Amino acid sequence: MTNVSFEYGVVQAGQFDQLGQLVTQCFNFAPEHWPVFGERIGQANHRIVQVGTQIVGGLGIYRLGQYFGGCSVPMAGLAAVGVAPEWRGSGAASVLLAGTLRELHAEGMPLSALYPATQRVYRKAGYEQAGLACRWSAPAHSLDLGERQLAVEPIEAHFEPLLAELYHQFAHRQPGLLDRSRAIWERIFDPGSDRARLFAYRIGPLSAPEGYVIFCQQATERGYDLGVRDFVALTPQAQRRLWTFLADHRSLAEQVFWDGPPVEAAALLFEEQHCRLQAERWMLRIVDLGAALNLRGYAPSLEAELHIEVTDNLLTENTGRFVLSVFGGRAEVTPGGRGDCRLDIRALAPLYSGLFSAGQLAALGLVDAPPKAIETAERLFAGPVPWMNDHF
Repeated sequence: MTNVSFEYGVVQAGQFDQLGQLVTQCFNFAPEHWPVFGERIGQANHRIVQVGTQIVGGLGIYRLGQYFGGCSVPMAGLAAVGVAPEWRGSGAASVLLAGTLRELHAEGMPLSALYPATQRVYRKAGYEQAGLACRWSAPAHSLDLGERQLAVEPIEAHFEPLLAELYHQFAHRQPGLLDRSRAIWERIFDPGSDRARLFAYRIGPLSAPEGYVIFCQQATERGYDLGVRDFVALTPQAQRRLWTFLADHRSLAEQVFWDGPPVEAAALLFEEQHCRLQAERWMLRIVDLGAALNLRGYAPSLEAELHIEVTDNLLTENTGRFVLSVFGGRAEVTPGGRGDCRLDIRALAPLYSGLFSAGQLAALGLVDAPPKAIETAERLFAGPVPWMNDHF
């Protein structure tokens, strides 16, 4: 495929069905699900690459926030990034990603994240591993903590502001979790292709709720498994009530599955070590370096200055020397400085998120800095391992 002219742009109304045919083939989901998926993202948030009138690739953009250092940083979540099979290896995906990232940078979007099916094309565009998505499981009977005093009451299985408020109280303290848009909440309550029935419960009285849980029952040969879609437990009593409530399904429920942090603290409460973990890594791209560093939170007690030199071959506005000055939990980024800490835009992603420390990245040859700069970077970006409990 030599001398092919790709054109990047926003999908037009007359192209929506054509894009749907491509996406449903790429991701092997039923054509009747495309209108729901496509409209959830919103037609204005679909991007395509085409040759003439033929769409050869496309993606969707979820406009979200992501919590780092206790602050919500605007983030573009890329979803359904697909290229027609006959156009793979042609460079279409690179054109699509480059066009999207240049557009996002122009509008001042600090971050972009995604779940990769393959890493190579995304690394070429400046993405790198930056956090974990963890699926835990345990036998239902093993979760019983004997707490049945706190009320657990059924609620409607659909979005309501109370859930968003409880979620925010939990999520803003967890690096990597999403500041959810309405579209992400709709995904949680989507029954999916198997039309699973969803159940939702509030933990604690309506006057003083302490959490919630949303789950479905997935049939097995002898009973069912519980697939937890989302939960929050804000107090120690709510934690114990949540797990006991799930365990109380054990007459027929075999396994309970839930999304949680890489180190699940709740496992400390269970009598035996029956929890099992499956994990994958999501990727992050620093789109607007100054905005990303400015909007992230930092430890309030820190007062430090880090001189960095960054290389970004795609978004060249991010290339250069910068001084990151942090005081009172906030940051200011200014051009210039000594460039003590040298790294490319990919390596900045796991440093920024806290997945890897500056010392770990230096040991891999991804950061070049003297010991004092390494120490400063480690203090600035220290924190728990970043994770996400939402997929998109």
